[in-house]
Amino acid sequence: MDLVKNLKLRSAGVSASGPQGGAPQVDALARRNVELLASRLSQVDGRWFASFKDLSLFSLLQPIVSYSHQSTVGVEALLRGEDVHGVTVMPAQLFTETASSDLELTLLERLSRLLHIASFQPVAEQVGWLFINLSPQLISQPDDAADLAAALAWAGVHPGRVVIELTEQASYDPQGLVDAVGRYRALGCKVAIDDFGAGHSNFERIWTLLPDIVKLDRNMVLRAASETTIQQMLPGLVNLVHQSGALVLAEGIETVDQAMLISNAGVDMGQGYLFGYPRQELPNQEDLRLQMSNLSVQSQRAWRRDCERRRRLFDNFQHHIQQTVLGVRNGQTLERSARSLLRLSSVRRCFILNEQGRQIGVVNSNKVARSQSPLAQTSSSDWGRRGYFRKAMEAQDRMHISSPYLSISDGSMCQTLSIYFRSGSGARVLCCDIDPD
Repeated sequence: MDLVKNLKLRSAGVSASGPQGGAPQVDALARRNVELLASRLSQVDGRWFASFKDLSLFSLLQPIVSYSHQSTVGVEALLRGEDVHGVTVMPAQLFTETASSDLELTLLERLSRLLHIASFQPVAEQVGWLFINLSPQLISQPDDAADLAAALAWAGVHPGRVVIELTEQASYDPQGLVDAVGRYRALGCKVAIDDFGAGHSNFERIWTLLPDIVKLDRNMVLRAASETTIQQMLPGLVNLVHQSGALVLAEGIETVDQAMLISNAGVDMGQGYLFGYPRQELPNQEDLRLQMSNLSVQSQRAWRRDCERRRRLFDNFQHHIQQTVLGVRNGQTLERSARSLLRLSSVRRCFILNEQGRQIGVVNSNKVARSQSPLAQTSSSDWGRRGYFRKAMEAQDRMHISSPYLSISDGSMCQTLSIYFRSGSGARVLCCDIDPD
């Protein structure tokens, strides 16, 4: 094809105007490459198309929404093709069957990227970011950042509007990926790790690349909707990503329940059919805002229901906790003081900590089986670093309940009620492990 013959690929650096990621300086060769690619683009009724072999290529934009902003904050560009018979050709076929050489693959990817940027330009002010997937093969080319800079300059799109999505690839050269990320960042682009939680993805890549955004794999969303363990892990996973300095985006959201689950886990942004299918035009923004507002209302209702459940839980335990505290203060043994507490079906054990958090007494309910595990022997254990102990010490005379966590003593999920009190022996914290609510 003539484009393959005319387009010259080369290795060249790219310089940015400053550390704030201003407009990059575009070299002449990169600009010429983009002009050759642009000769394959055409505009019909305000929409951009690209010619590649006997196919017509076009971009679809899928909205990315922010739960807090309740609006579209970005779009992901997805490539589609159409043959001479009007049959849609999907990306997998385009890149595995249509392109017959590595050079053609590179040209196809750079042409599709230019097409995405051109399609994004008219809506840039409305949606913020343009998310573009780049293959490891393209990322590995040192000159690609210069060509991206030229493409953005050609379309008049600021680099700060572009998010480069890096897919998880176990075979990709780690140092090469670090160098490539540095080149895209020098332009002012943002960087996202795509499909986190699938394949070979791990936190090592987050620690190494320090991405701006981490996209959770859609299978994680699907499994979290049906598997309690993943639901419980998700908020902690999101918190770890946040501590790395990255925002979290969940893909594949198709139902209101999934959107609620993801929102409650602390995820920042969502993407999926619930918010909009990939289309050549953006969804109606007023309809989207109404949808996001309804999600907020449902989230508030769920939170209030959770507060009510906690209140009933407190009311159910308060009398028995107070009886136990009163008995211990009066010199009774913990076993005798906690009789009524241990009769409650959800209670596993009751134990007392001194003011350093060291266990000085414990009694198990009858339903707790004896274990031969060395972790089940908790006499004189130090629980001083546990949140249930510290919260009780910080706000005295108020009962607290922990979030569900894995008990090291019996290896199952539990919650702990805790309350500070004083006896003749000094400051104490009464704790009660219960089945998760």
